[in-house]
Amino acid sequence: MLTSHVACATKRCHAAKAGDFATADAKMQEAAHYSREAHLVQTQLIEADEGEGKTKMTLVMVHAQDHLMTSILAKELIAELIAIYRAQPLHA
Repeated sequence: MLTSHVACATKRCHAAKAGDFATADAKMQEAAHYSREAHLVQTQLIEADEGEGKTKMTLVMVHAQDHLMTSILAKELIAELIAIYRAQPLHA
């Protein structure tokens, strides 16, 4: 799920760099879908824990949280790059 999110956002960046903003926008919507799914799972885990340490913290859980945060940051940074690409004329 998270890997798909980052892959879509990265493909969006490559498409925008090439001037293909239609593909870039479609890939960003796809990335947003995966991001929502991952965030929903995270929210469910937090709600189940109720701040009481009910959920066992494992290295895998910490790793998953790290991936979620990194993928959200990547999406935000790529969105900024796309805005820059949109504002610039295409250079061959």
